Amino acid sequence: MELEDLTPDFVDGWANGTVDKLSPRVLEPLYSGNLAVNVASQSENNLLRGRLVARLVADARDAPAPMLLKRVDKTLPPSAVGISWITVDNYCHMHYDITLSGMGLTDKKYQLSLDLLPMIAPGAPVITHILDEFNGNQVEGSPTETLPKEELVRLDAGVVFINIKEKTTKTTLLSATLRELQVPATCLSHITDNNVPTLSLDSDVAENGACFHERKFYQEGDQWTTSDPCTMCYCQNGNAKCDTSACPEIVCPTSFKIKVPGECCPICSNSTTSQESNTSAPRGCTFGGMFYTAGSRFHPFLIPNGFDLCTECHCDSTLLEVKCTRQSNEKKCCKHCVDTSKAMIDSENGTYVSDLSTTHVVVSKDAQSIVSYKTPQQVLSEGGCKNPSNPNKPYENGQKYHPWIASLGEYKCVTCKCKNGSQSCERQRCTRAICHKMFKPRHNGMQSTTNEFCCSQQQCKHFRRHHRARNS
Repeated sequence: MELEDLTPDFVDGWANGTVDKLSPRVLEPLYSGNLAVNVASQSENNLLRGRLVARLVADARDAPAPMLLKRVDKTLPPSAVGISWITVDNYCHMHYDITLSGMGLTDKKYQLSLDLLPMIAPGAPVITHILDEFNGNQVEGSPTETLPKEELVRLDAGVVFINIKEKTTKTTLLSATLRELQVPATCLSHITDNNVPTLSLDSDVAENGACFHERKFYQEGDQWTTSDPCTMCYCQNGNAKCDTSACPEIVCPTSFKIKVPGECCPICSNSTTSQESNTSAPRGCTFGGMFYTAGSRFHPFLIPNGFDLCTECHCDSTLLEVKCTRQSNEKKCCKHCVDTSKAMIDSENGTYVSDLSTTHVVVSKDAQSIVSYKTPQQVLSEGGCKNPSNPNKPYENGQKYHPWIASLGEYKCVTCKCKNGSQSCERQRCTRAICHKMFKPRHNGMQSTTNEFCCSQQQCKHFRRHHRARNS
């Protein structure tokens, strides 16, 4: 029996209107569950039909709008879809109500989860929060646990994906981007004076150990070249530390100097080399994870000091080997050395020649002498640190070591320590006693080798000037 004709409100496949003053003949079947909406055509009386059923709703329906979960797994029927209602109350509890349709069998086991990102960017750290596991086509819940601070921040100002996954295979079936979710200001720890909550991206990322630089995320220990090929950075304790290098001098006519795209420093080239580069794969060396064109000269980038401007490396055009040499004239290289009071200072090691078998390998000699009976997984689970060169020999928690730089040797002027999964490195301080040892052989008419010490001539001159000022 037809009770109301809604055809006047039906235009271009869309009906929108209001039925005022429901009479008892409509209310009675509505409350009993016998009221239905029917769509008919000239040739079909029951083209679409749906019964209106009363259903109790949870606090999740306080959300400003529902989210449509769309099909991700193309093996699902095209009709597979879901509706999600999600909200956060004043007690920082999340409420959710999910209804699925067109999924096929109702006895399947699903997993409901959230993926929270600070923003859409390559390498962004993801927090995955599993809300529920359920059977059938409907799930709702109101967990009593308060959401962690970092999750509340990302819910309010980040990017959140809600996913329906198959429980056994973890395959994502349906997904949606969660929008218009407003987190109460009382749940956000960082509130400004005008009570407007803001996203503290730096602290949120730092807590996850990632570094955010030039719209991209990097993990702890990562090393990369910026948009400026002369600037390199590394990620330490959630902070990106960068240094810019000057180019070593090259001796050749100006017309023979060329700049290879993506590299910092020019190289000397003749017409034969240029023609070869146009007809074959680029020839070069790999050092520190970076590729350098054959014939290029550069300063090595060494964590945690940055570019060592007093050491010059060369990619041999014939052997394709990297050879690094410490400059003998320290005054010449220190025209460009950064001040020792800054975070990144030049290294003070001697002369080194590369070994292709250990190119861009960083290990500790101390670690090599230790015979560990523990598996790498056990060492890492006990607070050890990853060994970039040899994953099978991680550093143990509490272990101290000097970094071993490929083609440069052991840096005894820098001591690193592994503590609870994080490694920190410190440079040996330059003292008056060390400077005295450096120049004592010279006073006795003997040859002095400053490469054995961790002080530069510039630093020792500072001590001597200070000593003279006190005596005057």
